Amino acid sequence: MTDQSNAVAKMPQPASSSAVSVKEQSIEALTRAIHSPGDEAFTMDRARRCLKLYFEPDMTAEDRVAILEAFARALRDFPRWAVSRAFDGWEREQRRRPSPGDIVALTRAALQPVRDELAERQKALQPPEPPRVCFGVQN
Repeated sequence: MTDQSNAVAKMPQPASSSAVSVKEQSIEALTRAIHSPGDEAFTMDRARRCLKLYFEPDMTAEDRVAILEAFARALRDFPRWAVSRAFDGWEREQRRRPSPGDIVALTRAALQPVRDELAERQKALQPPEPPRVCFGVQN
């Protein structure tokens, strides 16, 4: 299993899943998951499969390629696992074709719990701020 697919396999799932939760993962695993590379070929394939669910009789092959490239550009900086989760969510919940922006919003939403958990842990690792002493102030 590659590092990237390992990060995908270990990413938190919805509460109903038996997968490891975000809170149970190490800081290193969370950091790797957020910074794991995007996968343009995977993104274009997921977009193609998602868009195939919606009938478009007048679309040319060139139009399809341009649309898939727009998805790839919009999602290139996101980890593969988050892109996958976004497309899964769209296909499960929506009834119209997604735009690249729709999937970007869902991808960001998939990343947010991981980012929040990382920020909370990093804050907890910071030394406490020393008490402030004010001189010359009378009560």
